[in-house]
Amino acid sequence: MRTDLAIIVVLTTLLCAVGCVKEFPETVPQEKMEKVFEEVKTPFKRGLVIPGGDGLAADSPSVFRKDGKWYMVYIIFDGRGYETWLSESEELLEWKTLGRIMSYSDDTDWDVNQKAGYLALVDPKWGGSYELEKYDGKYWMSYLGGDASGYESGVLSPGMAYTIGTPTEPHEWDRLSLCITTP
Repeated sequence: MRTDLAIIVVLTTLLCAVGCVKEFPETVPQEKMEKVFEEVKTPFKRGLVIPGGDGLAADSPSVFRKDGKWYMVYIIFDGRGYETWLSESEELLEWKTLGRIMSYSDDTDWDVNQKAGYLALVDPKWGGSYELEKYDGKYWMSYLGGDASGYESGVLSPGMAYTIGTPTEPHEWDRLSLCITTP
């Protein structure tokens, strides 16, 4: 629960900073909720589209579109901690792993063993472009980081990462040298 709250706080802060969020509606009308449900429900049951395999667990997908292909940023847990990976797909069902975009560190950084990334500034409009948007010439990602190894071990704190490179090619994203710790 604390992890979800931290993600919401970081993303809301970023969105407010770039002027994307003006106010939150108090409730969504039932009629609108039912319309969305009818639009997205499917009789097809597919199962996992990104299985971890080899003892790895995959979680927390962030999907975007670029140049006619779909891309997914997601986290992998292997026992040591979280890393953030990238995959691509033509049709959202079959995915090809491209590689890591936030890996473990071999140093003493505050996030040496945990880097669980979540894309920011994806076009959220239903039926829209689903493309990543830039702010200040960079693509952005919030993430939860920490130095303890294990599943959500130790203190996890929010961080921000960015790239000026192509977000569809696997490469290490740059991390801001800040850490908001919680007691």
